[in-house]
Amino acid sequence: MACSTHEYKFIGEMIVFICAIIGFLGSLSIILLYAFFPQLRSYSFRLILYIGIFNFIQSLSTVLSYIHINNTALCDFFAMIFHSAYLSSTIWSGSIALNLFLVVRYGLRDFTRFHKLWLFTTSVFIPGIFALPIITGSYGHVGYYCSFKEDTVGNIWRFSIYYGVIWTCALAICTFYLIVFFDLKKMHIAPNTRIIIERLMMYPIIVVIILIPLTLLRLHVFNKGDCEEYYLSIFSGSLQALVGFFNAVIYTYTSDVKKCIKEKVKAKSVIEIPRASLSVGSSQGPNLLEESFKDSIEI
Repeated sequence: MACSTHEYKFIGEMIVFICAIIGFLGSLSIILLYAFFPQLRSYSFRLILYIGIFNFIQSLSTVLSYIHINNTALCDFFAMIFHSAYLSSTIWSGSIALNLFLVVRYGLRDFTRFHKLWLFTTSVFIPGIFALPIITGSYGHVGYYCSFKEDTVGNIWRFSIYYGVIWTCALAICTFYLIVFFDLKKMHIAPNTRIIIERLMMYPIIVVIILIPLTLLRLHVFNKGDCEEYYLSIFSGSLQALVGFFNAVIYTYTSDVKKCIKEKVKAKSVIEIPRASLSVGSSQGPNLLEESFKDSIEI
């Protein structure tokens, strides 16, 4: 069993550990952008901020679980934090897809209607649900980090409150985007608005891409291989650890964010940019989608 040796395990752990650090730095960059560039703040960026915060928590719990992996109590805690944070970031990604759907299909203007419900669900309800497996002793050391145990009860928790919910969100995301895609084909949209939509669509799409190898790995545990499972474990774990980095790349690649960063570096101070020039709107007033769709879409 060549890939089951201590050396292979150590290499796999280091790869995922390094990816977790990169993901940590990526999600931290989103948080810092929101903190130091008030002219970029908007409802849409706030949703991205929430994704970044939970990605930050997820990456931090991954890194710390490596350091304290021999402590059972801490392993249970990190497993709870890791899974609840990842699910919460997935739900916030789904909220972006839902907002796009409601704007395109129904012309929604009140974006903050369910904001407190989203916050309660991701910050209180989901962590509470993921604390329940601690009672049944269903968390433990699995592979390179702390997760659900690979026994009957652990798998019930894994596929009911974690993968079941995430795949439900993923299917909802795909449904929303299919509807948005076909609706947009019937509309005349300004180029800048189309860019905004395509960029926002990337966040939930990342969720689906990462979820596929993770699910294949979990299903594969019932038919264990050796090297095949080893490489799939490293690949899926690394992708999941890098999610914060992927989201940061998507956001910082936008022209307005790059413009703000360049001007910040050049002037060594925040330069106010007219809100009309931004691809995101005011957090106090109309959202980027409202402004873009109100002026740019003709049925």
